[in-house]
Amino acid sequence: MIDHVKKGKKSRRLGKEFEVEVRKDLEKQGWIVSKWSNQIKDGKIVPAKGQYNPFFKRIVGEGSGFPDFICFRKSQFPISAEIYHELLQDSNGEMPFYEVIGVESKMKGKLDKIEKEKCAVYFMNKTFSKILIASKCAEGVKYEEFKWIGMVSV
Repeated sequence: MIDHVKKGKKSRRLGKEFEVEVRKDLEKQGWIVSKWSNQIKDGKIVPAKGQYNPFFKRIVGEGSGFPDFICFRKSQFPISAEIYHELLQDSNGEMPFYEVIGVESKMKGKLDKIEKEKCAVYFMNKTFSKILIASKCAEGVKYEEFKWIGMVSV
């Protein structure tokens, strides 16, 4: 007989451990990483709320945002000196070149239908330049970019 309580505890523990592994890997790649504490509700970005757990008799919700992380770093894309100076003048001398991405940690690398719809809202709002799905593989962590065209994810 399957003990669903033990299975759930193990699954949550492994998921949290994988999130830590993903975060360390992203930081090693030069990203500045922070937990994303927002959620999509009725097509809008809103603060994520914790859920009441009657077993623990308290609100639990750490990490309830989607996606798991917001990451940013100075952009790596090459540009010509002419375009650089033009952009620099438009920004009053400040460096405007940052890449901002969302990263969702999924052990098996698969988003469900609701998560895909949330990604679409982020793309429509231009919240992230891309969303990466981190999954576990033999080498450690593998990243796959979420592709979205119109209302169809690829």
